[in-house]
Amino acid sequence: MPASTSKDNPKDPQSPRRRSAPIASRAKRDVSPTPAQSPPSQVSRRPPPPRSGPLIESAGPEPDAPLDHVFLTIGRIIGTHGVVGELKVRPVTDLPEQFEGLTAVYVGEEARPRKVQNVRFHSGNVLLKLRGVANPEEGAELRGLAIRISGKDAIPLEAGEFLLYQLIGLDAFDEAGNKLGTTVDLIETGARDVFVIRPDGGGADILLPNTEDAVLEIVPAERRMVVRLLEYL
Repeated sequence: MPASTSKDNPKDPQSPRRRSAPIASRAKRDVSPTPAQSPPSQVSRRPPPPRSGPLIESAGPEPDAPLDHVFLTIGRIIGTHGVVGELKVRPVTDLPEQFEGLTAVYVGEEARPRKVQNVRFHSGNVLLKLRGVANPEEGAELRGLAIRISGKDAIPLEAGEFLLYQLIGLDAFDEAGNKLGTTVDLIETGARDVFVIRPDGGGADILLPNTEDAVLEIVPAERRMVVRLLEYL
């Protein structure tokens, strides 16, 4: 089956984009607002920023790493808001509702979580109040740092959904069991995602659309995927 993916931060496979996607990035899902989801509907979807190389060249966990062993980037601190130390966070996840219900997050590379005191959405960003940040000056010191969550706290995946880190580094095989190469990147084209498979013996990368005809099976725990090369490739 094709992967439903998330691209939260194109340079960070740990996003529940994410995909966290990745994105997280995390697997991409339809988050169209419903009457019970009015706050997330205020968060705009930004196009991903440009990146200089494939995702496999950036830091991230191995695709077979258990979810409860990884941390997922869901946002990045871009400033402060108001006078009480609220942090202005740019979401880097396809699911901004990841922020709802959080009781604790990790800031940057901190090993200990910080308690979440309040979350609200404003002008396409998330305003996050954390214990220990009492004024704009303290918040400004955190500018540029990632907001991370434990993988066990992420919104559960549905069937056919994968976090971005689970897709990068997979060995790609055809239906006959022949290895075609390794998945090194995932490109957003607007219509559908495209897997970039790099042949082990060199040569041009294989670009494979994330469709049922082309992506037959994905098994992160076995570090493999089965694909079908399309006739026009």
